[in-house]
Amino acid sequence: MFANLHHLSHHAAWRRQLEMLLESAGEGIYGIDLAGRCIFINRVGAELLGYEPDEVLGRQMHYLIHHSHGNGARMPVEDCRIFKAFKEGCSCRVEDEVLWRRDGSPFPAEYASYPIRNGEEVVGAVVTFTDITERKRTEAALRAARAELERRVVERTAELSAAHLQLSQAHDGLLRLSAHLNSVREEERAHIAREIHDDLGASLTAMQLELNWLRQRLSDDPLIRRHIDAALEIGGGAMDALRRILNDLRPGVLDHLGLWAALESLLEETEARSGLR
Repeated sequence: MFANLHHLSHHAAWRRQLEMLLESAGEGIYGIDLAGRCIFINRVGAELLGYEPDEVLGRQMHYLIHHSHGNGARMPVEDCRIFKAFKEGCSCRVEDEVLWRRDGSPFPAEYASYPIRNGEEVVGAVVTFTDITERKRTEAALRAARAELERRVVERTAELSAAHLQLSQAHDGLLRLSAHLNSVREEERAHIAREIHDDLGASLTAMQLELNWLRQRLSDDPLIRRHIDAALEIGGGAMDALRRILNDLRPGVLDHLGLWAALESLLEETEARSGLR
């Protein structure tokens, strides 16, 4: 008799420790037998479901809190992963389903089911669960923020691509304009060079011919001859200056012999003026 009392006392003490452990847990915990009936539930779990613990004991938990999917479609008990876990003797963890409260409202839940064994025999399961509404809300907000960021990146990339295309087109336009301006400038230089050569060059040449004629006719007068020689020298200097101006405007060798010959001629003139080799 005393042995039985000691055994009962020990069992009661162990049960109180178990109850204290269950009540101190931060998540819902309940146990079910092989028929799926609740054999214990902690207060946190009962409150998450909207019940008092005594109201849940003995109830078939699948039909009480896990009877439907989040979209309202019924979940047959044979599809219930909580039952599958302990009937097949294995554990499972799920976070893509809902549990149902007393008021008929669902909440996204993360739950895990672990078999209870008596030796080798599975006699039920312990289920832990928690409400992950805030986590799901945060995940949804993060997904929305990521999608918005990706959308903005796509838009900004498109804007930058369009701006780059416009800049490229503008750059091409500037290149074409610059080439056109260079062409116009070279044509204008060639035109001016031809006019100077034809008009001024011809006039200077005619003047020198006239002065040479006068020099031959008035060679007896030293004073007049000296003045004519000075005028011829001035005319010669003017012809040299004219040739330099014409060469700077549009070297004749460029039109007659091409770019390479014009570069060689420019190099020779530079060496002659500067003394550099």
